[in-house]
Amino acid sequence: GSLTDDLGVYWPVLLTRFVQLILAYGLMTVASPANAAPGRRGYGVLAIAGLFDTAGLLAFNLGVEHGYTSTTAALTSLYSAVTIALAWTFLRERLLPLQWAGVAVVLTGVLFVSL
Repeated sequence: GSLTDDLGVYWPVLLTRFVQLILAYGLMTVASPANAAPGRRGYGVLAIAGLFDTAGLLAFNLGVEHGYTSTTAALTSLYSAVTIALAWTFLRERLLPLQWAGVAVVLTGVLFVSL
């Protein structure tokens, strides 16, 4: 069977997060002190981002397990568009015309894949 069949939907995400935590800690210990810690507010932002990312991975695994892989893959490929929308909404990021063209290419690709 597949890895999801063998391990379930939660273990791969848990193992991934554990490895990432160990690697992040290792990188923070060898980085220069000025760049090592994100600061008090930064930890909260990192925790929220980590929770949303973990929820996304769990949703993907559940989608692969319970739904059509083609639908799950098409929806998952929109993650970059969601990131751009969030940056535009909360950080007031503005895209250049070439970047908007990239967004259009991604959306067009998702449309073609889902047909």
